[in-house]
Amino acid sequence: MTIEEKNTAKKPKKDFLLIQFSVLSFIAFVIIGYVVLSVVRPAIENFTIRQEESSTVVFVNRHANQILAKDDFVFPLSQDQQGRMELFINNINIRGSLRIFITDSEGTIIFAKPEESVGISFIDNPKVRFAIERRRATASFERIDAKDQETLGADEAFVQVIPITFGTSYDVAGVVYSISRVGLLRTQIEETQQEMAVRIVGGLLFLYATLFVIVFRASRTIRRQSSDLESYAVTLEQRVKDRTRALEESTTKQIAQAKELARLKDEFVFVAAHELKAPITHLKWTLAEFFANQELQEKSSPEVSNIMKVIKDASESLTGLVSDLLNVARLESGTVKVSVHPTDLISVVQDIVLKFKDESEKQNIALKFI
Repeated sequence: MTIEEKNTAKKPKKDFLLIQFSVLSFIAFVIIGYVVLSVVRPAIENFTIRQEESSTVVFVNRHANQILAKDDFVFPLSQDQQGRMELFINNINIRGSLRIFITDSEGTIIFAKPEESVGISFIDNPKVRFAIERRRATASFERIDAKDQETLGADEAFVQVIPITFGTSYDVAGVVYSISRVGLLRTQIEETQQEMAVRIVGGLLFLYATLFVIVFRASRTIRRQSSDLESYAVTLEQRVKDRTRALEESTTKQIAQAKELARLKDEFVFVAAHELKAPITHLKWTLAEFFANQELQEKSSPEVSNIMKVIKDASESLTGLVSDLLNVARLESGTVKVSVHPTDLISVVQDIVLKFKDESEKQNIALKFI
């Protein structure tokens, strides 16, 4: 491992996993928080309105059953009926009330504050008609017409339409139509929304912090394992290099030894061949003198002549073997070229048969060339 590689390995690496998690999770939590708050805020408003509506319906109907009777919802009202209506209105005391109307079952206003609306048919109002026909209350925030804003002193109001029933009867005797200020209810809704927003944001922050700790620990573990793996990889690479270098050195040494052994073998073969050729040459000269001396051949017995011929053939064969040994050595060393040419196999075989004929006859073996 070079110095440059070691310095590169020691440089601290940025924790991209942690950075990516921080950025992406922050964006995700912002989006989730925005979506949740967008859903929760209207849900809280709707829930608060429904709660206000439900409690008002129960409260109004309880007082109506205590103070009024079904017969009181007729137009026009008598003096006693107006007194009971006045008492009823004072008892229900709807908070922030700006205007309040009471209609009969036909939608005609039978009692109102202020009184100038008494006798007007209110059946065309969809909320009043819904309350009479469906026997259900409604409550909602509504914008006030410009002409009524000066009179009521507000540009938004909380409108409640509450059907009145008596006892176990499902028939609607009349409807209470209330227009109230939104201040207290809006404040209550906003406070609830703020409290819920704080809880949601707090919960998301806690979740983010928990996930951050988990990812941080996981990232640290991954970094440590990655560092260990890199160190092991560097060590393994160095070991492989060392082993490769040692193997190369060993191989080079073995090749050198093999070359030296081959050289020594060739040298031995050449020396041995040359040393063998010297006595063979003397033997061939002696045989040549014998066969050149006719007088000596005549004095020799036939057995001696045959033996001399055998020795001559053996010396020639031995000469050929030495030559072959030298040729093999030259072939292995690459110092000789092979010359391929036709050979008379018949004469070669005949020479072999003649060469071993006497020996075979002694062993009772008949050699024949056919």
